[in-house]
Amino acid sequence: MRNLTFGLVLAVSLAVVTGCGGGSSSARSLEDFTPTPQAPDFKSISGDVQGLAGVLTLGWENRTQVLTGGAFTIPLAFDSGTDFVLSIINEPLSQTCTIDSQTSFSGQSNDVVGVMISCITQNVIRVSVENFVTGIAMAGVDVTATWTDQGNPQSLAGVSDAQGRWTFEVPTFDGRIVINADPVGFGEQSKIVVNTAIPAGRTARMLMQPMSLGTTFDATFEINLVVGDTLLTVPANALVDAGGNLYGGTVTTELTTVDPSVEVEVMPGDYTSRDAGGVTSPIQSYGALSVTFTGANGEVLDLDVGQVATINIPVAAAELLTAPAATPMFYYDSANGYWIEEGQAIRTLLASGLLVYAGQVSHFTTWNADEAYVPVFINGCVVNSSGAPYPNVRVNATGATYLGSSLAITDSNGLFAVPVRPFSDVLITVGDALQSGTIQASSGGVDSTVAPCLVASGGSSTINLTWGANPSDLDTRFFGFSSLDSDDDFTVNFTQTSVLVNNISVDLDVDDVSGFGPEIVTVPDFPFQGVYRYAVHLFSGTGDIQSSPARVELNLRGDLTLFTPPPGAPTRCWAVFDMAIDPSANVLVTPINTWEAEDYCTTGNFPNPVN
Repeated sequence: MRNLTFGLVLAVSLAVVTGCGGGSSSARSLEDFTPTPQAPDFKSISGDVQGLAGVLTLGWENRTQVLTGGAFTIPLAFDSGTDFVLSIINEPLSQTCTIDSQTSFSGQSNDVVGVMISCITQNVIRVSVENFVTGIAMAGVDVTATWTDQGNPQSLAGVSDAQGRWTFEVPTFDGRIVINADPVGFGEQSKIVVNTAIPAGRTARMLMQPMSLGTTFDATFEINLVVGDTLLTVPANALVDAGGNLYGGTVTTELTTVDPSVEVEVMPGDYTSRDAGGVTSPIQSYGALSVTFTGANGEVLDLDVGQVATINIPVAAAELLTAPAATPMFYYDSANGYWIEEGQAIRTLLASGLLVYAGQVSHFTTWNADEAYVPVFINGCVVNSSGAPYPNVRVNATGATYLGSSLAITDSNGLFAVPVRPFSDVLITVGDALQSGTIQASSGGVDSTVAPCLVASGGSSTINLTWGANPSDLDTRFFGFSSLDSDDDFTVNFTQTSVLVNNISVDLDVDDVSGFGPEIVTVPDFPFQGVYRYAVHLFSGTGDIQSSPARVELNLRGDLTLFTPPPGAPTRCWAVFDMAIDPSANVLVTPINTWEAEDYCTTGNFPNPVN
């Protein structure tokens, strides 16, 4: 019986083995049970953009795509079966763009077609509030805008959002809009927007300087406010409230020195003065001082009638060797956005060795040691990337041999005439969230013309390097490394200020060798997919990059990022940032912010990893 059972089991086992063995048509291997990987099934997005003046950025999932006007198709946009939402990430300053078709997609298995985007042009003012020292956006700051339209005073108030921005709309009219902000712990700031009857987007960038001194004192005693040396002396029992009542309690003060040597736009206003007859003149600065006083209950305090305070305005670092023996003083009228001349200041060397302009003031605001001048005009033109005239665009002129700035608006033919100081060097570029190259020009005693035209685009980018008096010469080092063709690799620096790659010219527009900068790189577009690297090299002079201090501002298609030197022992080479460009022209900025050996600045140290 046991033998029979064993025989049956053996027969069944042999049958199974035979059935699974080689040669049989029913034979199956392990590979038959392994699923075959499916290739990704990518789908496209297509549609049309109407009314766009510039470029916008369309976003979905973790991707973005820069679009120009007209029909578009984005291949390989998403994998079949994906959930996503289309949105406008960025739009031209002067426009509001909306998606008028379906925006939300669930399990989308087909190409997305018929995306309709429309853009409307209007007068939009975009205010940004940021800490000048750190570049960090300041949220929750009270901002006001005032203007006069057809003789009627108008005003708006708002609060900066999490990105430090406040956006508002105004009617179309030709006039000035004054933007003011004065947050606790910072000096007052004010910027002027030139509004026009033709719709145009404008910007106001509020660079807030942290106060140099914050303290309290008893108003019944004389007080010396000291930052390195005495900058302000207030007599005893000299302060009153807004109603003219003598104040005898605790006073809180915020004092801020304003040195426009590195960045002229830290100065409130637009370097324009106005006299009692309403005549305006451009001014240049030798330094400024801002001070505010508040009482225990937050009341604003000022000097009583007949009282004066002694003020010592530190001479701007860029003017230490050229500042005149005496100069007029101007105070800033934040209500109207003009500098008003009042009093005289004498160049004085204090016991500490601090060089100041000493004078007396009868009220408190921002006081500027200034000089007005009769301007000459530099004429030029602005075109778009297609070469057509670009009307209603702001053009900025910044003094290279004086501390001041001015602006003009292009006419219907894209022409401008910007006022500048005679017999001076100036830097000319476009503004209002547009980027262009920078023209270096020299003015004479009469009007002049510069060429070629500035090419303005919302899709271009700039990199701006500034620093202090020492070291005298910091150098820009900008590298491009193509992931497709190493023959396209390039370097831009003072030895090669312009390169042409794939019909795109990348230029070092300004190369400064005498302190302060700027050095400006203009990138109209990124010529290839790959990595772009930026570094700063100490070429000559005393001091170091860190203590100078150096600042690098990346304006990437209108988005601003500030880089400042890292802590630690500085070398002669500061690795600042990388930008990676993918096949869809999306840009990923990676801060590096390390001190490196000099070969990093001379070769780019690529493709070696950054430590």
